[in-house]
Amino acid sequence: MACICLSPEPIDSAYKRASTIFIGKAKEIVNDKFYFEQGEGAQVVIFDVIQGFKSSKVGKGPIAVMDMVSSSCSFNFEKDKTYVVFAYSDYAGVHVTDQCTRTRLLERFDEADLQRLKALPDSNKDNLRDIGIIRMLTPQYHDMVNKMNQLEEASASSRTLTIALITLLLVSAGLNFYLITNRK
Repeated sequence: MACICLSPEPIDSAYKRASTIFIGKAKEIVNDKFYFEQGEGAQVVIFDVIQGFKSSKVGKGPIAVMDMVSSSCSFNFEKDKTYVVFAYSDYAGVHVTDQCTRTRLLERFDEADLQRLKALPDSNKDNLRDIGIIRMLTPQYHDMVNKMNQLEEASASSRTLTIALITLLLVSAGLNFYLITNRK
């Protein structure tokens, strides 16, 4: 079935309705085991923010956006490409987008709309949410977090062991020095 979208809404109303708007580079696309409530598959796209317009800021990311892959209106992002993203929060607070939003490849985004977008004030500057990565339940993300925790624990154990060995060596050296100086 083909995707049928109404003509794009005016940039000002799209700006008001969107939960976050930014120019971002698709850094990673995860296509496994994400589902919306109707069982439709979804991909998670993790973006590095290049320029934030609404509730997004360079250096305050990455931002993750979900897109239904089983829908004919799926956007089909490509890794390492740069997009103007209009994302909308669903009831669970997850950013979602598709072809029917104003999300576009940066090179295909209308220049007059981009200039208007740059002129609109971000009243949500302090309302930033790193929603995606924390709430996506991505197997790769959880594996990465678990590995980082294991490395931190191993590092802490190594530090403790190193400190214990240094302490033992210092005590041993001190004891040897004491014994040598008190033999006379």
